[in-house]
Amino acid sequence: MPPAQITRKPLNQTQLDILFAIYKFRFVTAQLLKTHLQLSRTVNINAKLNVLQEQGLIGRTYEPNYKLLGKPASYHLLSKSFKILRDYEDTSPKVLNNIRRDPAPPNASSLTIYPYSPPAISSPHRTQAE
Repeated sequence: MPPAQITRKPLNQTQLDILFAIYKFRFVTAQLLKTHLQLSRTVNINAKLNVLQEQGLIGRTYEPNYKLLGKPASYHLLSKSFKILRDYEDTSPKVLNNIRRDPAPPNASSLTIYPYSPPAISSPHRTQAE
């Protein structure tokens, strides 16, 4: 007996807004979506991103060492989402083709982390003690 397939409801407006935001920025994080969509909690966005990921509409780039580096997961569109976005007037077929040809987002092993040391701050209002 074949496994039962889970049928989902059509995409709601928030899910479409997330797809359009990823279309606009190409690669996004949950924090960027929270700011762009003006939503209150990152937890809610992560739940919505997980649903879209389970449906095969978006891909996620995250490796175990990202947590140690303080780097968030990044999300990008998959080919199934192109079929949905293609039907909207706000999207351009040329841009969708360009996004489809984008390279995969970089992984942590290809990044070089440089230690940050803040520059010395000298205040022009202070005078040296005499």
